[in-house]
Amino acid sequence: MAVAAGMFFHTDVEDFAAVVRDVARCLRPGGRFVYLGVHPCFVGPFVNRMTEREDLRLSFTVGYGNTGWANRGSGDGSMIGGRVGFHHKTLASFIDAFTSAGLSIRVVREFSADGHVVADE
Repeated sequence: MAVAAGMFFHTDVEDFAAVVRDVARCLRPGGRFVYLGVHPCFVGPFVNRMTEREDLRLSFTVGYGNTGWANRGSGDGSMIGGRVGFHHKTLASFIDAFTSAGLSIRVVREFSADGHVVADE
């Protein structure tokens, strides 16, 4: 396969690196894997986003550096993490899944508005 794409599933699997290895195995030489996902430091129970718009900052709690299954509420007040669970990954463990599969990372983009990574409504 010349191109593979994935979106927003890295928190749904325990061994994301195994998925990336399988994608890399299926790609033709020179093939590309495009993945779109949420930056791990902006979601999950380890970041409090409830006053983000007023304070223009995020507050982190103990546990962000741990990887593994989490089933606590989300820091955005939605509590979806407590209902469905998710596998938390640090940014380092997420990026390592690609490089350890032999893939090269060409670009990483963070969307922003007015210099803030998270846009105001």
